[in-house]
Amino acid sequence: MHKSIRVLQGLFRSFGSGLLLCGLWLGNVGVGFAQEAAIEVDQTQQQEIDRRVSTLIQALQDPDAKVRQRAAYALGDIRTETAVRGLIQALQDADADVRRSVAYALGKIGTETAVPALIQALQHSDAVVRRSAAYALGKIGTETAVRALIQALQDPDAWVRRSVADALGKIGTERAVRGLIQAFQDSDPQVRRNVADALGKIGTETAVRALIQALQDPNAQVLRQSSEGIDTRYYAIRGLAQPNSFSRLAEEPTFQQRLVNLALQEEEEALVRYGALILVSTLGTPETHNLLSAHKPAFLELVQANYREYSIIEFLPFHVLEWSDYGASWGQQSDSNVTRNEIIANLEGKPVVCRFPWVSENWYRCKSK
Repeated sequence: MHKSIRVLQGLFRSFGSGLLLCGLWLGNVGVGFAQEAAIEVDQTQQQEIDRRVSTLIQALQDPDAKVRQRAAYALGDIRTETAVRGLIQALQDADADVRRSVAYALGKIGTETAVPALIQALQHSDAVVRRSAAYALGKIGTETAVRALIQALQDPDAWVRRSVADALGKIGTERAVRGLIQAFQDSDPQVRRNVADALGKIGTETAVRALIQALQDPNAQVLRQSSEGIDTRYYAIRGLAQPNSFSRLAEEPTFQQRLVNLALQEEEEALVRYGALILVSTLGTPETHNLLSAHKPAFLELVQANYREYSIIEFLPFHVLEWSDYGASWGQQSDSNVTRNEIIANLEGKPVVCRFPWVSENWYRCKSK
């Protein structure tokens, strides 16, 4: 067995038991998956802990790339700022897998000390490093990186752009909205999805307005991937279902009216119409109740035609049901702790759309047998 691997194994075996978990995956070098050891942190042990962390930092210079990679993983698990300087230097490692592991480790440690190096890594020639750096910046969550991340939305690698959009959503600042709106025209469907989710997480008035505008874009093209239709406007609906945007929808009647108008457009894609209808229904405010009741026949017809193909269990992020404070007037959603399984159980085999009173009171499939 490689000498460095034996050293690392011995290091983790000797940590004993206690509170601080340090996971180290030793992969295909004879020991299988992650070994965990724990130590009880107190003053008498701190010096020994520091010595052993130092051993891991030294392992970042080991000639074996597997040892360097697993040392980076371990330092990320320990999450000590003592390792940051060594990890930053290791971002220049010759091995792509090591560089990726180092970037992820810096993200897990979550210190802003690493931000300048990670911003620089967004320009690295290796797309894996750029993607990992974006991930790490999102985990750290600092607005310092927003400008560089917006520029990285133009990266030639789609995987990098996906990671960048996700990072901007995690940071959640209004400063990212304009760049994200422009990225809504990206050629990659997964980038557009992540952009919509990011705008939804930010949830400012500008972000929500952009998502609703995307719903009404006459140039939005329905894309085909496998046998499923994927529409930019559907991604916008996903974004509007994010908590911050959903809350803003509940407070803004004009936004609600625009969604209702979209659901009424017979020439529109069924996926988009049904998504808009479900989103308004899930809001559960007195205002949306009135809007839905005013067009009851048309909306019941829309439900009847689409409830099987576009099951709302999968159609919208179900977290909407778990945190909404706007459902008291609708009865079924007044408890913010209601879970998906509880809702399904209460329906006793009826279509899930029956959870909405305006549907259950007027659709024969929701009536008790």
